[in-house]
Amino acid sequence: MPFKIDLPLIEFQWMMPLIILAVSGMFALLMDIGRPNEKNDAIVVVTVLGLIAAIGAVFNNAANGSGSTAGEFVIFDAIAHVGSVGVCLGALVVTLFSEPYLRNKRIPFGEFYPLLLWSALGGVMMVSTENLLVLFVGLEILSISLYVMAGMSRGEATSEESAMKYFLLGSFATCFLLMGIALLYGATGKLEYKVILGFAAAPEEETKMLMVAGLALVTVGLGFKASLVPFHTWTPDVYQGAPTNVTAYMATGAKAAAFLAMFRFVSCYQTYTDLFVPALTVIAILTMTLGNLMGLREKNLKRLFAFSSIANAGYVLIGIIAHAKVFELGLQSVGFYVLSYTVITGGIFGILSLLAKGGKEGSTVEDLLGLASQKPFAAFCLSVFILSLIGLPPLPGFFGKILLFNDALAAKQTWLAISLAINSVISVGYYFPILSAMYAKQDAQDEVAGAKLAKVGPLLQGTFVACLVGGLLITFMMSPLMVALGVR
Repeated sequence: MPFKIDLPLIEFQWMMPLIILAVSGMFALLMDIGRPNEKNDAIVVVTVLGLIAAIGAVFNNAANGSGSTAGEFVIFDAIAHVGSVGVCLGALVVTLFSEPYLRNKRIPFGEFYPLLLWSALGGVMMVSTENLLVLFVGLEILSISLYVMAGMSRGEATSEESAMKYFLLGSFATCFLLMGIALLYGATGKLEYKVILGFAAAPEEETKMLMVAGLALVTVGLGFKASLVPFHTWTPDVYQGAPTNVTAYMATGAKAAAFLAMFRFVSCYQTYTDLFVPALTVIAILTMTLGNLMGLREKNLKRLFAFSSIANAGYVLIGIIAHAKVFELGLQSVGFYVLSYTVITGGIFGILSLLAKGGKEGSTVEDLLGLASQKPFAAFCLSVFILSLIGLPPLPGFFGKILLFNDALAAKQTWLAISLAINSVISVGYYFPILSAMYAKQDAQDEVAGAKLAKVGPLLQGTFVACLVGGLLITFMMSPLMVALGVR
């Protein structure tokens, strides 16, 4: 009897975002191999076009509704649409300011761009599946690319340390994820979320402990990538040591993948909602509070924004908890917050890239002295971005927090809403010194500091404008954008 393999039907339309990212990454790598040590302008163009095409393919899929292919290994629905755009948008913003930064930093390695594209590919896989095995593969593609990119500044001990620390702790977190997948497979015999959900709805007594432990361990693995307390300890050191453009992607595209993957996965809790929701509530409160309190004492800019990133992870977790509690809630608030935060934070790190000049890079709040006098438009953009993170109306951060606040109340999670409000006030304490430093009264020290700033070229200027306009467009076109992505 001949051996027969039934291959699943593949509808390439639904896989186009993945295909575009994979092919763009391979093409960018071949270009770098063919023209080593040359200018990377052509590779940048390929990367930008690939990311724009991938975002366009996502919107095209959203216009055609929802669908799946490859035996439901790939699912494109509203969650996937939002997550994929968030991942690709983060990579796009990073690409726009990377080339000037890498040259000022004297690490103009062309391989950065294919690694970024493949990292985005892994992120899109994470948000576009309801299969634990595909989730794991996507997470590893995302992470391995980031491990390499974090150590690109090969002459700096801090960069090498950050890459090693991220690799070791990331591998450790992956073990938790794999163990959770193994336990869930042992309990259900399947890897699909809908099967796990079915078993959770009617658990057998002997598999209940396996289910609970498996769900918890997978949550831990995703919580590490999202920088949730107590899985956040890697974040300040890695953000500080990695090149600024890599840090920017960790804080934007990689976070978007982790949050939307977690958003999809919490649907598996169902029967265990009363067990997991209180635990996640405690984690959310600790995450936003610890992130903000640690930020108050931080003077290093990249570490400061690492703690800001941790605090914002706690905010986003509110929407995920609301979704776990009431299935209809959360996607609009999480989607809007992730997209707006991606653009705003990408713009912030684009401005911080100005601190790199002549192979060296400034790192403290004092290094921003003179920014308003030397680079007034950059200072204005940074002010808008920071005020948005604080939550000042009518900026994106304000509306994002309002949406999360309303979801917390709708899900009857009053303590989360209170914690969000209190922590938004606390965050002013470490954001305000940045504004103060930029617009402090000019003296000789300011002029010296300003002279250390890199030149703002057309590409960097375009990044500032794109992030500023993009953040406002996402805010004032929120409803049409969410509808275009299939969020109802």
